[in-house]
Amino acid sequence: MELLPTKKEVKAGETVEFEIGLKVTGDGRANHVVRIDVSGPDGPLHYEVPVDVKILTMKHDPKPLPHYRVQGVLKEGKWTYRLPTALNDAPGKWELQATDVISGKKAVVNFEVR
Repeated sequence: MELLPTKKEVKAGETVEFEIGLKVTGDGRANHVVRIDVSGPDGPLHYEVPVDVKILTMKHDPKPLPHYRVQGVLKEGKWTYRLPTALNDAPGKWELQATDVISGKKAVVNFEVR
């Protein structure tokens, strides 16, 4: 599965597009149902302590955002998904995961909301 954002950064309130593709064996491309899951930066805070480094890093785990979960159809193996962000969406690193419902194949991409 291929998953490419048209932009790696968007302002809150803008729409970000993702090109999704799936190659299948046989006579070419087929229609497949894909589930989209989006996670934002508001997850629980955790600390990273690298072994040989004396710097403590704090970061948030991605928080699943069920209101952005959708399903769509890859027609002939392709779909452009448009994610409209809200003006009050949290700034930071976001994650979008596309999963082919039949095969379970997944692709994940990160993008930034400012």
